[in-house]
Amino acid sequence: MKFALLSVLAASGAILGASVCLSEVPAGTPGQVHSSYLSETSVAVVWTARPETPCSSPVVNVGDDGLVVSALTETYASTNDTMYNAVLEDLVPGKTYSYTVGCADEGSTFSDTFSFAPPPSKDDDSGFSFLTFGDMGVTAAAQVATANMAKDLEGREFVFHNGDISYARGEDDVWDQWFDQVQPLQANSVYMVSAGNHDLLPTDSAGEDGIPYTVRFKMPQQYMPNDPEDAILYYSWVHRYITMVVISTDTDYFEDTPQYKWLEETLKSVTTPWTIVAGHKNLYCSSTFGNNERSPDGTRGDAGSLTNSLEPLFEKYGVDVYLGGHIHAYERTYPVNTNGTFVDLASVSVNEEDGVDVYSNPTATTHLVLGTGGAGHLGEDWPEPEWSAKHYEEFGYARIEFTNSSAMKMEFVANGNEDDIGDGPIVRDALWIVKD
Repeated sequence: MKFALLSVLAASGAILGASVCLSEVPAGTPGQVHSSYLSETSVAVVWTARPETPCSSPVVNVGDDGLVVSALTETYASTNDTMYNAVLEDLVPGKTYSYTVGCADEGSTFSDTFSFAPPPSKDDDSGFSFLTFGDMGVTAAAQVATANMAKDLEGREFVFHNGDISYARGEDDVWDQWFDQVQPLQANSVYMVSAGNHDLLPTDSAGEDGIPYTVRFKMPQQYMPNDPEDAILYYSWVHRYITMVVISTDTDYFEDTPQYKWLEETLKSVTTPWTIVAGHKNLYCSSTFGNNERSPDGTRGDAGSLTNSLEPLFEKYGVDVYLGGHIHAYERTYPVNTNGTFVDLASVSVNEEDGVDVYSNPTATTHLVLGTGGAGHLGEDWPEPEWSAKHYEEFGYARIEFTNSSAMKMEFVANGNEDDIGDGPIVRDALWIVKD
């Protein structure tokens, strides 16, 4: 089924009420409230309400200053929900803003008070952290991972969900279940996403073709035409001393395509000490799962096109870390490039105090496979090539923390027991990357 997009403009106002899970509230009550970065000084706020109570004036009420921002109303042919989104501009970098969302029409209900903060100034050298994972859905393991992250959220500056969001596959009520599940992660933290194959590809998404993804999330420079192949689902932002670059691994990325040219210009223009690139599919992953598109002997990069097309740019412009998903497991590489033929083991040491690997001034990219959000395991084998440091077929998430602009710590926090449902969370793997 093709998903048709419908949209219409709206206006302004105020009133206060409550917001809980969309499935548990009367029609017209705001739910699924979340925010995302659009630039260093602008943020998008998105929420949802059942359509039985029409709203002619959806708005965001910001802070104590009486600022009211009008919202756009959107829906699509296969949903019973109405989505609203507003762009808040001219914000102060790093400042925390409180807000409520709802309908300015008389008698309407507003949400609880939520909060967000735009990206801090790139001159700020203080520490910060974020949480990241991919491939979630609404499984029991996904619910445990969500609960663990919710307990670990305080002080984190954003959450990054790296593709394959809800696995709705055309069943729109699954989107509602997923948003209800992750509302604790989204209410008071900026939530950034990338498009995975189950969000975008016609067969894998059962005809959603990226429409629910682009209506329900608002990322920088996002553009969804009739043909998903022409979509712009890649973007970047500067966060203190790192440049986050998000690519779309299921739209064209070959040399001379728009995304390739954008990626090279973006990497060329980086002025921060750190560059992190993220995309749903991996350049390196030692899993033998059938659609992992690996090179024939299984010992080099994840294959042909993605590695061959983009790794030369990573090498040329010094990408520090690549965040991937897609394979429903965890893997960490040593610093590696040249399609797996160069592994910088000289930069690797072990911290004697805690036994954690340390990569000191690595000369190649470290790759992290984080398809650990809860989507079912794939039953793959792991041949353990030289560039693979650790792998676990477990669910969980990564905690990435910068103590300052010279040191990054990554921890893979697993759900726990062998069934990946509970007895956790437990830090299964950790890594320091330090740079002079």
